[in-house]
Amino acid sequence: MSEVELTLGGVESTAPENRRLSLVIWAPAGMGKTTLAMTMPGRKALVNFDPDGPSSIPLDILKSEKDSRVFDLSMKEDSFFARLKDHDPFGIEKVIDQFDSFIFDSITSITERTLARGIDITKGATLERPSPGAYAARNNLAINLIRNVLQITGKHNKHVCFIAHEGPPQTNDEGSLLGYTMSLGGQLPSQVAIRINECWPMFEDGKNRKMIICRKSRLRDPAKSRMFDVSKATEFEWVFDPNNWNDPKNMRIDTWFDQWKAAGYSKIPMPI
Repeated sequence: MSEVELTLGGVESTAPENRRLSLVIWAPAGMGKTTLAMTMPGRKALVNFDPDGPSSIPLDILKSEKDSRVFDLSMKEDSFFARLKDHDPFGIEKVIDQFDSFIFDSITSITERTLARGIDITKGATLERPSPGAYAARNNLAINLIRNVLQITGKHNKHVCFIAHEGPPQTNDEGSLLGYTMSLGGQLPSQVAIRINECWPMFEDGKNRKMIICRKSRLRDPAKSRMFDVSKATEFEWVFDPNNWNDPKNMRIDTWFDQWKAAGYSKIPMPI
């Protein structure tokens, strides 16, 4: 008796042979977000929207990190960001075979520019008083970009990392601290997080250690990980000497990914 062919949506069932990283790193300025992102696996395309964003990465590292390249879009006019509604606004598919990881620094800057674009096209909206329509345009453009980038890179099994800044402390009417989240505005932090596998806030503790959070804690949300086992701890110290990128003690994302892959994509212990 022949086996019955099972399909859903017109495709047969398959076992996932390849997995990639989709990651958001968010933290205050100076925490090392771009440095950490530049340890993503393989050849890297750093798509920059932050003025002086790549300046924290030494030029020799940009040249030596396995054919990494920087594409600086920080000086583009606001009208440029209207194209974020397109399927592939940056032409990623034209260079997809040249890179293994795509890094976007930062989506905070992207939302600032898309808000400016929303103000330009929304009647009555001003920089001082953006209208609901301007905010809606910002949100739609930003989410559309992230969704399309994830779709394109996922189709080709490429890694992707989005960087975001930490927003100001969230407080209640009495001024009590409620928590921290990504500086994106509105519901964008949660909308971004649900589309991403890894969401890592970073902070500096009282001992001048840079910490990575992998599960909601320290009043920081969103935070999650499919890579690390968070049953016994929610955070770990990130050890990295930016003055010596070749230090064997440096903790790198590509190393963690290789360990995760070797474990058959089962959760791995947090680094110590």
